[in-house]
Amino acid sequence: MPIDILTFVHKKFDFDKCYNRARVQQTQGHTIRVLHINDLREIKVFAKRNQDFRDVIMIDDFLKEEKSGQKQMNIWAKIQFWKRK
Repeated sequence: MPIDILTFVHKKFDFDKCYNRARVQQTQGHTIRVLHINDLREIKVFAKRNQDFRDVIMIDDFLKEEKSGQKQMNIWAKIQFWKRK
């Protein structure tokens, strides 16, 4: 699976704040920081690419489902669904 490694955050964002909000995951003895979903959404808005706008819609749908407590589709299934569009 391809992985994006964030080495630069848009000048509007404070890297240290994004870093501190990141989620920490442990896998196979390695620590991986995953950008907080709200920071990811905002970065994608600033990127202004078609794929990023589709991602923003998907993130908004996911956050809406999380807030309402309704999980209509597994997040990985949803990602695969959006990739096909």
